[in-house]
Amino acid sequence: MPDARLTAVITALLLIAGGHRADAAYSLAQLQIIEGYVLTKNCGGLLDYLNQNQTIMAGNDPLAQELRSFANGVEGGLIECLSAEVSTGGAAQLAANRPEIY
Repeated sequence: MPDARLTAVITALLLIAGGHRADAAYSLAQLQIIEGYVLTKNCGGLLDYLNQNQTIMAGNDPLAQELRSFANGVEGGLIECLSAEVSTGGAAQLAANRPEIY
């Protein structure tokens, strides 16, 4: 299950998204998608989304650091996801399983 810090970082970034730097590695839409995966506790979907959009984890900002930590924890077996299995179905499956938000 995603860490409470990850939830807090995403929530904070969503609140200030209108003022984020122009060179940020993520968009408001991406933050909303990540939030949807976190709120639905879809670890496999979140990991798949992050693997498809690795630039989100590339920076040194708090969100990138938490997302890298999450991805490394799931892939390394340190975080046990509540979702059945980590999906490796690619972008088509990712689009089909994207959580409904807003």
